[in-house]
Amino acid sequence: CGAARPALDVAVTAAEMDGTRGQHIRWRTPQGDADTVTTLPGLHNAYNATAALAATLRLGVPVGRAATALSGAGAAFG
Repeated sequence: CGAARPALDVAVTAAEMDGTRGQHIRWRTPQGDADTVTTLPGLHNAYNATAALAATLRLGVPVGRAATALSGAGAAFG
């Protein structure tokens, strides 16, 4: 059919889970590589953090600042 997925602007290059304590996520972005450690466990939260990172980059936030802000994200409950 000729259909293909577009090239990714932001991609996870590594997501290292630390049980229920959180994870270390690394990304490739148009601004360069970035990484963060978050207290949010689970692969789904790596996807959520990636979407948040991509959105902030699109708004013009520098990648280092965005990654640092994501390290402070916590669960909305409990």
